[in-house]
Amino acid sequence: MTFPASWKGRYNIIPNGKEGMTVMMKLKQDRGGEGVLFHILREDYYHILDGARIIQNKNGVKYYAGSQTDFPMSGNNPQLQEYRVMLREAYNVLNTIKPIN
Repeated sequence: MTFPASWKGRYNIIPNGKEGMTVMMKLKQDRGGEGVLFHILREDYYHILDGARIIQNKNGVKYYAGSQTDFPMSGNNPQLQEYRVMLREAYNVLNTIKPIN
């Protein structure tokens, strides 16, 4: 997975154990789960993803990568414009993920 140079210092990767991981924009103020850019989730959890694509690990466990089906940022968040740019760029990041065989 390759992140844009412009994202340096502007995102966090949150591990979710065996379920997968979440990539979030760093917010200046915690606003209750806002800022999710995309998830990589085990097949049991992929139903919350929009445009999910399959990634498979060596043990045959299927993981899916995609963005959320909702828009996880309130309209009054001062970082809304920055988030929208990063969310559009997140689709390019998802396209850099290579399946593990």
